[in-house]
Amino acid sequence: MDYLSDQEKSQIEKFVGNVKMFEAVRKVLLAGIYENGVLKADQSHDASKNFALTQVFTALINGHPISDEDIGQNIRAQAAGIRLIETGFKKLSDLKEVADAETEAKNGGKKGKEPNRAL
Repeated sequence: MDYLSDQEKSQIEKFVGNVKMFEAVRKVLLAGIYENGVLKADQSHDASKNFALTQVFTALINGHPISDEDIGQNIRAQAAGIRLIETGFKKLSDLKEVADAETEAKNGGKKGKEPNRAL
């Protein structure tokens, strides 16, 4: 990631190394796209949960009809948003993996200190 300074990369490595923080931030960002009761405390999110029915039930409850075409467009947009966020988190994880490999190479094949995985 050429657009990040060494200090920014270092901070990302620390962030990704803290698994609880990483998953908590992921939940917060994804909740805005598909939160409908499927996100639970102390559990990793599951992007495959069905969020499509929420818009149908909301339309029915509020008496606003929604066409099948509109539902399909909304689902496609939500899926694209989730994919973009997940791609960003994958890039963050990849950055840490590269840093770990570089550290291991510098240490003659020995792994460095394990990151703090707790909050």
